[in-house]
Amino acid sequence: MKTLLALPLLLLLTACTHYSVSNVSLLHNEPVAQPAQTQPFLLNIDADKNCYSSRVGQSIRTTCSNKGRIQTIVAAFKEQGLAARPPQENQPAPTISVKVDSINSFVEYTTGFFNIITLGLSPLYHYDDYIVTYKDAENGVEITDSVRVSSYSGWFSLFMSNPEDLGRGEIKLRAEKNLIRSVVSEIKTAE
Repeated sequence: MKTLLALPLLLLLTACTHYSVSNVSLLHNEPVAQPAQTQPFLLNIDADKNCYSSRVGQSIRTTCSNKGRIQTIVAAFKEQGLAARPPQENQPAPTISVKVDSINSFVEYTTGFFNIITLGLSPLYHYDDYIVTYKDAENGVEITDSVRVSSYSGWFSLFMSNPEDLGRGEIKLRAEKNLIRSVVSEIKTAE
């Protein structure tokens, strides 16, 4: 009986998660006025894929797509009055890339191991770095910006609130979207 009570307690203590963002200003949603007209803008887009797992019957199905990131990039350019379009083959055009660099799995597993054996006193640590880079060799413009979204799982997280009282998915989505918007607005001023 004691073993059955200890298992849910262990899960409760190690499952509380706190998120932090290296640039909290990227979590603010500011309304942007849409321009009346847009001009065509040739652009190569290189975006990492997001993978989602879902249960279908007795199996787990993983789907990977970068469609959401591409739509976010196109929308950010549209906010600046530019209609992003892919160039023809062998036609020079600037490139924007969105990359996600996650923590080394060895480090994450090590912190997870200590999280379990200390019953949540030592936090499980994870982070994702979102890196947006814009390169336009023709005009000599190169802009790179990044943001880190970190999470700490442990029982101390019970006493901490997430930034803007947002959940995990919303924090990551807002940070990435607003990072792309800030780089695109820098592009507009650099040209």
